Amino acid sequence: MEHTLRRAKIAEVVSAEIKRQGVTRKSLAKATRISADALRRRLSGERPFYVDELLDICKALDISVAVIFDRAGIK
Repeated sequence: MEHTLRRAKIAEVVSAEIKRQGVTRKSLAKATRISADALRRRLSGERPFYVDELLDICKALDISVAVIFDRAGIK
């Protein structure tokens, strides 16, 4: 899978989970100590998530990275 497509799929899945849980981006940024601007760039697919950021987000959302990857179609 092309890097840009993979990045977009991960961002799409994380965004959907944020929406599903009713979490605000502001509260997620605060919980993960990721700046609101950096989070916006990651969720828009403009920039890739760093591994540590994705792990922190998954922890805050109580979802595993494996689930995120599975939903994004990444093996």
